[in-house]
Amino acid sequence: MDNRRWRTIGIAAGLAAVLAGGLPGCGMAERMAAAIGAGEEHGGGSAGQAQTAGGDAAGRTPGGDTGDGASGASGASKADSASDADGGKAAGASDAANAANAAGERLEAGLEQAFSGNLMLVNRDHGLQPDGARLDLVTLSKQPGELRLAEGEQDAQLSREAAGRFAELVAAARKDGVDGLVVNSAYRSAKEQERLYREQGPDYALPAGHSEHNTGLALDVGSVFGRMESTEEGSWMREHAWRYGFVLRYPEDKTEVTGIQYEPWHFRYVGLPHSGIMQERGLVLEEYIALLREEKKLRFKSLGKTYAISWQKASPGGAVAVAAGSLAELSGDNAGGIIVTTWRNKGGAG
Repeated sequence: MDNRRWRTIGIAAGLAAVLAGGLPGCGMAERMAAAIGAGEEHGGGSAGQAQTAGGDAAGRTPGGDTGDGASGASGASKADSASDADGGKAAGASDAANAANAAGERLEAGLEQAFSGNLMLVNRDHGLQPDGARLDLVTLSKQPGELRLAEGEQDAQLSREAAGRFAELVAAARKDGVDGLVVNSAYRSAKEQERLYREQGPDYALPAGHSEHNTGLALDVGSVFGRMESTEEGSWMREHAWRYGFVLRYPEDKTEVTGIQYEPWHFRYVGLPHSGIMQERGLVLEEYIALLREEKKLRFKSLGKTYAISWQKASPGGAVAVAAGSLAELSGDNAGGIIVTTWRNKGGAG
């Protein structure tokens, strides 16, 4: 995989607080949310001092969503033998996280960074913070590859990075002879979410700011040939979406964890290597964040790279020092923690 694809630091600090009123939620996925509380994970961790990173180790649902998706999460191998079919720089790769991450460079890892990034947990218990949403939205219809969009979704948007990776995903699916993927819903505005919540009520929608659709990182994917749980498109997504950083967010066997009814169409961008870990271990985002909080450090090999992942508690003025020869990506977990992912250009561990 082209290393340039990973030159991204998931820091959304300094974003304008235009989303302070909250953003839209997922429809049918939220039917169970009132009855089943999403698990809130807490954990400790060191903070306050700079730490070195890389030195060691198709129908509309009641809430307004459309489409059918992929069911379940099939197990995946560590995938170091798998090749990335589509090279090139991922759209949205940040200029701030390129090869200039040399010894002594410090990334901000304070309270402001704890509530934004690709790994932020957004559910009934963890609402999106005013500065948390990705404001680098791009229109999917303008992405390469002629993405298929449902009627009324021609203006659908995702964060730049997620949109670029999804375009690569669709291209890879077509190479495999799977050409029926369609985007039924993506980013929603605060105003739209407020409307849905008023119209549908708490049994069918979440309050503004508590749905993944407000993050710019989630989309509902359907098949033009039928329900995704029984189509080739659904099967392909279950097996391959993780390679492009996407995970099935609300699996059928995790409703008690997510607090959301099974949504086989709803996919969330978390990025590599996290999607690979979640796929291999059968984890949803709540469980993955809990694992990182407990373990503090993980190492994982995926698609030819070895990654070092660490969690630390955010604190005022916190920072992470990037080791020489390493690249780094940082994301908050939206629950007071910072997740740092590092790797080396030539497969060495970060």
